[in-house]
Amino acid sequence: FYTSCPLICPGMSAAMRELQNATQDTGLRLLSVSIDPEVDTVPVVKRYADGFKADPTRWKFATGDMDMVTIMLMGVSFDLGALDTKDGFRNINHPSSLILFGPDRHVIGLYKYSDPDEMAELIKKTRELAG
Repeated sequence: FYTSCPLICPGMSAAMRELQNATQDTGLRLLSVSIDPEVDTVPVVKRYADGFKADPTRWKFATGDMDMVTIMLMGVSFDLGALDTKDGFRNINHPSSLILFGPDRHVIGLYKYSDPDEMAELIKKTRELAG
């Protein structure tokens, strides 16, 4: 995600909040990683997280220099790139799916945040993993 994203990030973060709420009774932990560390300072990311009512004990937000972000996202294949739109805002190309990692930190699956069936499957899968 990135906090100034006008397109998919607000919807993805709302889906993360839905996932947080639907799995409240599990040990599921959520992580959102900013891909715009130049803009997304710690205070900016905190305001963003607060706006989505993120439970800080379960849903963490990370930011840091791009080298650190790259290391955090190792093993997940996607392209990051800045694109300028005709409206003058900066759009950063990034994944539009939620990524589920298993306890061994390997990717289990990618789920479209905007698809209710995939969100239901993600919730079901996280509950299975939580045992």
